[in-house]
Parts: sequence; C-alpha cells; structure tokens
Amino acid sequence: MSNLGAIKLRQWRRRGQAAETIGPDAGRSARTIAQEEVGDLAGVSKVMISLLERGERQPSLRLALRLQELGVCETADWSRPPRCGACNRVLTHPPMTPPCMVEACPYADLFEMLEDAA
Repeated sequence: MSNLGAIKLRQWRRRGQAAETIGPDAGRSARTIAQEEVGDLAGVSKVMISLLERGERQPSLRLALRLQELGVCETADWSRPPRCGACNRVLTHPPMTPPCMVEACPYADLFEMLEDAA
C-alpha cells in the first residue's frame, strides 16, 4: 500500500520541483528528473528511490530527514495514508477509491498517479 510520502516523492520528481532544487542549469529538457539523480541528492541508490516511490520500502529516519531537507515531504508523511484534501477520505490502492465529488479537489491528480502505478 502506498503512503503519502511515496506519492509526494513521485510528484516532486515529476513536477519539476526536483529540477528547481538541483538548479535550472542542470541541462534538463524535461521537467522530470531521473530516480538516479534524486538518489544522488539523497545519498541512496536509484533502486531505493524506486522502492520508496512504489511504497515497497520505508526510508530510514536519516533518509526521511534528508528528503525533508530537499523539500520532498515531511518526515511523518511516510507513515500517513494519502487523503483527499477536499473531503479527507483515505485514498486506497487497490481497490481504487473513486474521486471525490468536490469541485477542484486539490488532490485529484493523486487518483491519476495511483492509477498509473497500478
């Protein structure tokens, strides 16, 4: 089962927030950076980043603190289930929780990310 930290790590890497941390002159044509680059920043392998993103591993306290320093997520997010920001329902995977009906749900994209991971 995924956790909020795993989802925030995927979002951070895919939305260009990671590229902002590394710097604009890093030679990236796309906004997404490789798991290997995130691993280098955090001091772990790309395999560990992949396992974290899939929710198959929990980071050590040291790694969770390093990811917090990078702006990925709070340390406590690794033990929290993902929740809808609009209706506060826990997002489960699997089975997939249907999107909430609140217009402009700030976490609607989490549903897409969870579906992509399935």
